Amino acid sequence: DPKRAAKSFRKIVSDYPQGDMHAQAETNLKILSKDFDIPLPKVMIGSSQLMKLTNVLPVKYWSSKDYTRVVINTSGPVAYDEELLEEVGTRPRRLYIDFHDSYTEPRYRSPVPIEDGLLQRIRTGQYSPDTVRVVLDIESISDYKIFSLPDPFRVVIDVRGQSRKVISDFSGSKAHRRTQSQDQSIAKLPGKKDTAYLQRENRQAARQPFPAHVSHPG
Repeated sequence: DPKRAAKSFRKIVSDYPQGDMHAQAETNLKILSKDFDIPLPKVMIGSSQLMKLTNVLPVKYWSSKDYTRVVINTSGPVAYDEELLEEVGTRPRRLYIDFHDSYTEPRYRSPVPIEDGLLQRIRTGQYSPDTVRVVLDIESISDYKIFSLPDPFRVVIDVRGQSRKVISDFSGSKAHRRTQSQDQSIAKLPGKKDTAYLQRENRQAARQPFPAHVSHPG
């Protein structure tokens, strides 16, 4: 019984931090979380303490007819890398970002549908016991850029292209924003706070050195 096993391992991790079985119990909990969507204990998740996993938080996005911005917040700075995979058979063209030494709660692992003509959906999962993979299934994009911003740390993915489905005017009040919630993905119209947030993100990005994580698939 995975849940019963997890309960035993959580007790070892919480009550015996210096015990001989502590490291193995942590490893087993990570595997159970990946395979059975069992939450990790809070003691294993953090932003700065040694040996703790960085928490990858719910994905947010804003989209227009030719531009989509995806923002992935984390509980602290984290190493990441990305790769663009071309369409193969029935598998769509996709861009994935791997966050190392990271964890995402099971409630945030449901796919987020976008269907704005540029991206089909965003999928977040526990790819390995200590790696979170965020996958952007692509509909039609011409180029993209990935960079990180501090305070709080987050990874920003800007994708551009000619949308096959015009859903909004990004400069007006019809731009859509979706955020993962515990139960389902919710779409809502942005207000002044959302517009101010995007303007602040853009100003901060402009002050950053040219990002190391930039890709132009051509």
